[in-house]
Amino acid sequence: FFSSVRLCFCFTLMGTIAYMSKEQTVSSLLVTEQSDWYSVGVILYEALTGRRPFQSNSLARFIRMIQEDEPIAPSSLAPGIPADLESLCLDLLQKAPEARPSGEEVLQRLRTSEHVPTLPRTSNRHEIFGRSKELQELEDALAELQAGNPGLVLMRGRSGMGKSTLLEHFLRTITRESRALVLFGRCMEQAFVPFKALDQVVEALGSRLRRLEESQLAYFLPIHFGALAKVFPVLEDLVQRTETSTRLEREPADPRELRRRAFAALRELLARLAQFQDLPVVVAVDDLQWGDPDSIPMLAEL
Repeated sequence: FFSSVRLCFCFTLMGTIAYMSKEQTVSSLLVTEQSDWYSVGVILYEALTGRRPFQSNSLARFIRMIQEDEPIAPSSLAPGIPADLESLCLDLLQKAPEARPSGEEVLQRLRTSEHVPTLPRTSNRHEIFGRSKELQELEDALAELQAGNPGLVLMRGRSGMGKSTLLEHFLRTITRESRALVLFGRCMEQAFVPFKALDQVVEALGSRLRRLEESQLAYFLPIHFGALAKVFPVLEDLVQRTETSTRLEREPADPRELRRRAFAALRELLARLAQFQDLPVVVAVDDLQWGDPDSIPMLAEL
């Protein structure tokens, strides 16, 4: 599908769409040096969070997001990001070219950031009061996990009560103290992708797998990893690795069997990751209420 679409647009769109600015997708707007700084912003966002600011399986939807939507704050996806880098990243991703910093401004801000006490500022922003009971329940669940007993914790409450802040504080703490390997995702109300409750989680998992050596990757990939990549196309590049793709089984055409194998492959993959890192794996999904029905059996399988 994407190959045919790219052929249709090859005379009007030049470059990789994921790194294009708004003006590069609108023929009436002028492309300038500031368009390149937008691309730098996308790269910085990807470095900070492990994902791009916008993503969609539909090219038309992707372009519309670039033109109209605002990116999620990087700190919402990856707790503990320095505030100065997040601010620079979001400024580079401004829709209006004139609102983006110039190259000289970027260099100045990067030089200045060496003297900014970012760690205390980030820590203060997430200080938690009056949630000792809830934090203890999360700690107890982690202790069970460390003992080899998988579990599920649901955080429920009215909008604005601070559930996301509490979750972020806990995840940042156990990551900093190397007590667990965290894979974080968020359900977006307006997102229309299959299995969206785990879409960003799988993307984070893929980012970790790409850091592995070829020999390590060969150990990690379950035999039905191809089925998982069919369900989550963000993993398809890993299937193409020559030394590993030859040992993966061909996947069935029947969609029910494909899903069954994909679910099992994800579970096996997380188990291998925990064993390799010698750490429990914590999968955290924020705003689960916006999840889709397809995600329920996959969560149940995990």
